Amino acid sequence: MKAIMFLTLLICSACNDHTVIPSFKSNSSLEHISENIRDIIESKEVTIAFTPQGDLDYGLTKLFCFSNGVWEKIEVRTNIVELDTILSKTELGLIHKDEFLRYKCRESEASSFLHKLTNHHLFELPEEKILVEKCNTGTSAITHYDAGAVVFEIIKGSRVRKLRYTYPWYRIEDCPNVAEWNDILALKALFEDEWYAKEHWCNEK
Repeated sequence: MKAIMFLTLLICSACNDHTVIPSFKSNSSLEHISENIRDIIESKEVTIAFTPQGDLDYGLTKLFCFSNGVWEKIEVRTNIVELDTILSKTELGLIHKDEFLRYKCRESEASSFLHKLTNHHLFELPEEKILVEKCNTGTSAITHYDAGAVVFEIIKGSRVRKLRYTYPWYRIEDCPNVAEWNDILALKALFEDEWYAKEHWCNEK
C-alpha cells in the first residue's frame, strides 16, 4: 500500500514539474548568447528568448524564464537614450541606459504561454536554411533578405538552440508550400501582441 502511495505521489510530482519542456536539438552554446542577457540566463533553469532585429532604435529581448519553481517574464531593453541628456544638452552628450522589467507568472498564465509555444512547434522548428531549401524546390527561388529578423533561443542548462528567421512576414507569399512560416509568425505575435495583453500578464501570486 505504501509503495502504491509513493508511486502515485511520484507521478503527480512529475505531472506538476513545470521545468518540463519538449526536447530540442542544440545547435549553439551559451558563449554565443548576448552578454546583456547571459547573466540572467545562467541563473535560470530554463529560458526561452525572443529578439526582434532591425525595427527598433534600441535593443529588445523578451525572456520567458523558469527558476525556483516560478516562471517569470523579463523584458530587457538596451541602449535607451536618457531623456534628460537630450533636453539639457550637457557636455556629456547623450547617455544611454538599460532597463529591465520583470513579472512573476501565475501558474495558469505560465502554463498557457508555454502551451502556445509548444502548440506552434517552437521546439521542433527547422533552421531557416532548411525552410529556404524546401521553398526552393518549387519553380522559382525566393528572395534572400539581409536585414530584419526574429530570433528565438531555447536554453536549458548548457543546451542552446538558436533560430533566426529573416523577414518571416514576407515568406508567406514567397513560400506558400512551407507551413512553418505560419508558426513562426504566430510565435512572433505571441511575444509581441500577447506579451502585455491583460489575459497574459504575469502578476504576483
